[in-house]
Order: sequence, then structure tokens, then C-alpha cells
Amino acid sequence: METCSPFARRCRSSVPLAGGVVDPHHVIAGAQVGRAASTRQKVRRAMKRRIGDRRAKARFEIVGDLWGSLDANATFTVRNLGSSGALLESPVALAPDSVHWVSAIIDGQAEPLRVLVRYSVRNEGDRKPRYLTGVEFVSVTPATQAFIRQQLGARPGGI
Repeated sequence: METCSPFARRCRSSVPLAGGVVDPHHVIAGAQVGRAASTRQKVRRAMKRRIGDRRAKARFEIVGDLWGSLDANATFTVRNLGSSGALLESPVALAPDSVHWVSAIIDGQAEPLRVLVRYSVRNEGDRKPRYLTGVEFVSVTPATQAFIRQQLGARPGGI
């Protein structure tokens, strides 16, 4: 019986096992043959034992840009409303100059509204983090425009 170099990819001789002979082309370099666990099982155990990596799924490296979208739900309170924008109170900070699609609930109907974040500052004094976010309306449906005009006209000294 010949022994293989631990650096060899394939061994020239067959490796005897209890009850048979293993094809040397299926032996991975440096693996001990003849044990109860197969090479594949050993590799799996070694992969699972990585310290700090507890992922159950495979991980892929992305080279370059990867575009995607994220859908998140959060409730915003309108603190101040104007014809071209609003001051919102939110549970999350939004990045300035970012554009978002939001759904404004008007008379029980969800109306799509595209807004541009102008600024976002933390509201001091609250135990829970709350942010005051100034947004500019980018695209508004006719129903939303009519609602805003109605709300601004109903105020004393409105437009």
C-alpha cells in the first residue's frame, strides 16, 4: 500500500477500508480515510464550526453595484402641513435628499405621494427616539392636492 502526499489532489494507489476498497479519485487531499464519517460530513462539520458565523444559508459576495428596493411600514404624524410640503414626526430618521413613496390616508383611501426629505432632526425631550422630518411634495395626485387645499382653507388665515 502506498501513502499519498498530503498535498496531492489524487492518490495513485487505492486506500483499503474495512469491507472494501475506496476509489482514490474520491479521496480529498489530507483527509483520513477509514473513519466512520465521510469526507463530505467532515467538511460540513468544519463549515458549521466557524467561529462567529452562524448563518444557516449560503452567503454570496457581490462585486459592483446591486440595485434593489426595500418596503418598510412606519406611521408618521403630520405636525404641520403646507401647500408644497409638510413637517412629519417619525419613529425613524430619514436621510436628507432621499426620495420616498408614501401612502397618505385621505378619507379612508390610500393616496400615493412622492416626497423629498429636506431635513430630519431628533425631537429632544421624548423618551422614545422621535424625529421631526421636513418633506417637500414631489408628485401629488389631484385628490391629495384637493385635500391639502381644503385643509389649508379651513384654517383661520389660510391661503
